[in-house]
Amino acid sequence: MPFLSMYLKHCGWDPQEIGMLLSIRPIVSMLSAPIWGGLADRTGKKKAILTFIFAMSCVCRLSIRFTHGSYVTLAISLLSMSVFYSATMSLLDNIVVSSLSEKERSNFGKMRLWGELGTGSSSIVMMYAVNNFERGFDVSSTPPDSLVTLHCIALPCAVP
Repeated sequence: MPFLSMYLKHCGWDPQEIGMLLSIRPIVSMLSAPIWGGLADRTGKKKAILTFIFAMSCVCRLSIRFTHGSYVTLAISLLSMSVFYSATMSLLDNIVVSSLSEKERSNFGKMRLWGELGTGSSSIVMMYAVNNFERGFDVSSTPPDSLVTLHCIALPCAVP
């Protein structure tokens, strides 16, 4: 959520409140990611766990739009999203790398590079939308919300 701090400032939150809210994700991720990873390793159901935590993080992320200025509700939404989202990338990387041949594994960094370039490019487009349209944050949150929903539907089909 690269524009969360800008969004919170736009909504009128003061810097101390924004800092507290933004600190939730790294703290929760540090605690919950190893738990999800351990559960996936112990059960051997990495794809099922990845699909579950990704879907739940999507639901929690979408709930942020309905917090209506309540600090506690927003903090709970961010905490919930962080609990589920924390392990998605590491589990996805693990699944992908384990499905590659030895030769393909040596090129995994290049594959990740293209994904990161896509993320960076989309961030630039969204920054332009936020800064140049009258209803910037209203306009900019609809496409990502739609993409999150599509990812939830497509992820089980795309993961090997």
